[in-house]
Amino acid sequence: YQRRVHGQNPKYVKMWQRNCMFWNKDLIIRSSYGLEHLRIEMKGKEIDEEWICGCVDSNRLKEALNAIRSDPAKKSLVQMAEKRLKLLVIGPTESEKKKAEELRLKGNEHVRMEDYKTAMGYYTESIKLNPTEAGTFGNRALTYQRTGDAKRALQDAKATVFLNKDFARGYQRLAEAYMLGKNYQKAYASLKAMLKKDPGSKPGNALMADVRKAALDSGVMLHEARADKEVAELLAGRFSDEDGPEPMEDVKAPSDPSNAAEVERFFRPYNQLREEARDLHKSGKFDLAIDIYKRAFSMLERMEKSRGGLPREEFERREALLNSNIAVCFKQKQEPSEVIAYSSKVIDSPAASSDMKLKAYILRAYAYESIDKIRQAKMDWLSVKELQPGNLDASRALGRIASALHEDAAQKLSLIHICRCRRIERCRSRWSPYH
Repeated sequence: YQRRVHGQNPKYVKMWQRNCMFWNKDLIIRSSYGLEHLRIEMKGKEIDEEWICGCVDSNRLKEALNAIRSDPAKKSLVQMAEKRLKLLVIGPTESEKKKAEELRLKGNEHVRMEDYKTAMGYYTESIKLNPTEAGTFGNRALTYQRTGDAKRALQDAKATVFLNKDFARGYQRLAEAYMLGKNYQKAYASLKAMLKKDPGSKPGNALMADVRKAALDSGVMLHEARADKEVAELLAGRFSDEDGPEPMEDVKAPSDPSNAAEVERFFRPYNQLREEARDLHKSGKFDLAIDIYKRAFSMLERMEKSRGGLPREEFERREALLNSNIAVCFKQKQEPSEVIAYSSKVIDSPAASSDMKLKAYILRAYAYESIDKIRQAKMDWLSVKELQPGNLDASRALGRIASALHEDAAQKLSLIHICRCRRIERCRSRWSPYH
């Protein structure tokens, strides 16, 4: 059997599933046909009715059943676990599925009415009849979230993902449960997994921005490498128990500020954030890129407090660079007022290089032109010509502005002439002897 099952033969896999219920009950039966199961230790966890009703992994349930079978006081739990195991291994009957679906729909109606306690009861009854439906666990996770029960919401969200790894909403429920428990690293990884399944999800992208902001406000560093590893685990249906939030690492000032390698090591967390934002910018995710750039600002402020002998100019130059990057993102989003605000910060910065200022003047000039502030745009283009006399964009823009100003002046003169002529006509008609 084991050799045939290991070869992934569907016929023998099904046969193994049906027959494993009647093997020696004292053995801890583990699947050998590739079923990914949760890596959660049973030690220290109380096995009760709620745990059995929430368990969706037959392997974990078999281990629990083996642990409580010898206890006479838990005879009712053993019977419940055996019934649950049969449902998980063999599956519910058609009548049970139909009844479970009716209960689920009733629960949905109560969720729309914001009656979460009643909806929770319907979902629980539905799960008892059909514990293999991922959507019901996801819905019950939502009711737990709305009532503030982070622990149960997380348990149901994990069950949702475990039952259907292609269900993008399951990863959203998992992220929301982690958010409720203030575990932003896990929430971030869950959302990355969701966006792999559904890249264009608006709720997913909006929740990702909320997670980044909440992590920034709480002083939590989101690690990309760790998140990628967690995403791979999630997509395989595995969950780790390291659910604690991870604060930002303390950074130590370089002992020798003239040592370029030490300075680079000191600014490495900042550089990692900036690289992440640049990747998001290149992929067209401008809102997320702006959010990461702002996180880098906060990190620089925190690092400056422990800068030691590093000169203030090192931080001012990096702040100017971040302002320039944010201005470029807002230009792509076509928000000229924000472009003007961030470009002005670069221009006013004493640590900004001439190249940074040149780029900032160009961005601000285009922004001024887009909102018809021609004279301010002309002043910026003249500044560009001073910094780079051979700049073709500035030459073309100044010619364009000169034509616009000439047309504007001619139009104003024409209007003045028309108004004057009308005034003269009124005066003549008023003093005419025939009037």
